[in-house]
Amino acid sequence: MRKLALACLLGAAVVGCGKKRISPGADQSLTLAGKTATWHDWKKAQICDVDELRVESDFASMKELLLSALGQTSASFDGAWSDENLAVLDAMPKQLPPALDALDKGLADAAHCKWSEQSKVPGLLTPLGELVGQAHRKTDGATTLAAKVRGHQALKAWRDKQPGAREQAKKDWCPPKPKPGQPDIFYAFEDETGHGEWLFCDDSKVTVASPGAAPTFEAAATAKKKPKDKPYLDEAAKYPVGDIQRAPREDAAPPDEKKDDK
Repeated sequence: MRKLALACLLGAAVVGCGKKRISPGADQSLTLAGKTATWHDWKKAQICDVDELRVESDFASMKELLLSALGQTSASFDGAWSDENLAVLDAMPKQLPPALDALDKGLADAAHCKWSEQSKVPGLLTPLGELVGQAHRKTDGATTLAAKVRGHQALKAWRDKQPGAREQAKKDWCPPKPKPGQPDIFYAFEDETGHGEWLFCDDSKVTVASPGAAPTFEAAATAKKKPKDKPYLDEAAKYPVGDIQRAPREDAAPPDEKKDDK
């Protein structure tokens, strides 16, 4: 029986395998998300006339592959994404479309075939169809989602390093006992909302609350006497733009979209 099933699976004309004997064409192989699947171009072969074990093998292997790929890319953009998950997401629009298009045709035609009572194909049609639909949607949005994931990760990394970067800059640029009223900037940054700050060695700061807002001066909480605003505002205005530590834009357009906008 095992030899017979194997012969049927390979498309051999063996008596007892049933009447479906035409070749589905060349095998197509797809490896993604740790799974390997086979598929055929059902636009070129009548699926009802192909050996049902061959069809079952195709559908079952693609079901497992899509389950794995969709499972590994199911997080929201601000969720937990490993490098491996992102690699799967990047690969989906490059590798899946031909197989998904072929499955659209194969599943539609298979719903009208007469399968044997022993065939597992009918039981695969609905779950595989749902997975194919999900995979189409995921593939269509994969580039944008990947850009958002990477943008979020870059922003988080930038935020995480800010406390240490400011502390180190203060050690590098400020004297042990800064003079009150001396407008020496040791660090300047702008976050993802456009909020900017220029930090001074005496713990004063100049702040721009949002893009286009006027800068304001804030003396150190420990200052016994508030310094004059103007020297600090002038120093902030003269500070080199290229030295301002800017947060990456989380909502930056992916590379392909940037090219299209030009």
